[in-house]
Amino acid sequence: MEKTFIVNKSILYENVFYDVIEELAILARKNEIPAWESYDMEMTEKIYPLTNHRLALHVGSVEKPGPIVATVYVSCNDNEDRAKFTVNWSKEG
Repeated sequence: MEKTFIVNKSILYENVFYDVIEELAILARKNEIPAWESYDMEMTEKIYPLTNHRLALHVGSVEKPGPIVATVYVSCNDNEDRAKFTVNWSKEG
């Protein structure tokens, strides 16, 4: 499955990327995306003003990451106070 979301930058974080991480946790709690416990950054690409990230969401902790349950593509524009992100995962998982 694939779902795309937009998150606005809050005043809590210096970078909108951390708002995306918080939104991913909220979406998992609402069962809109698979449950996850940790993530790792697979790729970061900077082409001003864009910064693109690819994350892997895991079911295990940071110390013992389990299988990947979803992949997230995040696009941040330095000139905007929001980010677009897409979550991809298998229906079976």
